[in-house]
Amino acid sequence: GAFITRASAAMAADDSLVIKGVNLLTPVVFSFIIFGAMIPYWFSALTMRSVGEAANAMVLEIARQFADIQGLSDSAGMDFHERAEHIAKGKKLVKPDYKACIAIATEASLREMIAPGVLVILSPILVGTFAGVEAVAGLLAGAIASSVQLAISMSNTGGAWDNAKKYTEKG
Repeated sequence: GAFITRASAAMAADDSLVIKGVNLLTPVVFSFIIFGAMIPYWFSALTMRSVGEAANAMVLEIARQFADIQGLSDSAGMDFHERAEHIAKGKKLVKPDYKACIAIATEASLREMIAPGVLVILSPILVGTFAGVEAVAGLLAGAIASSVQLAISMSNTGGAWDNAKKYTEKG
């Protein structure tokens, strides 16, 4: 209790650090509540696009390997028993270049997540710098409120897609 009292007294000496109350109906705060509510959807769209780009890079690498590595398509099409027979005959299995796939996946995932990271880090900083503390409060309130709905929706959607995949695989 004593620390909180001293900290609030120290902050009260500098009016720029104290928000006595935020009126949600002021145009600036209300505008940034709406803008903040948009940010989780924007972030989600950027991350989904990033996953698509990384997956596309992986597909291109796998296609390149099938085209460039002799015998890879024959080895890839074998089941367990065919592989055992192939090895028993003294033939070698052709293996893909796993390191290239891992490098592409790592590089693409890191590169593609720059934009979503910049969005969530710079949004409050820029809003605070140019629009003030009350605008940041509106931005964060809007982002938190819409994030809850988005999280519930995405969780249910992910479960539905997973169940659909299992149903399809089952036949």
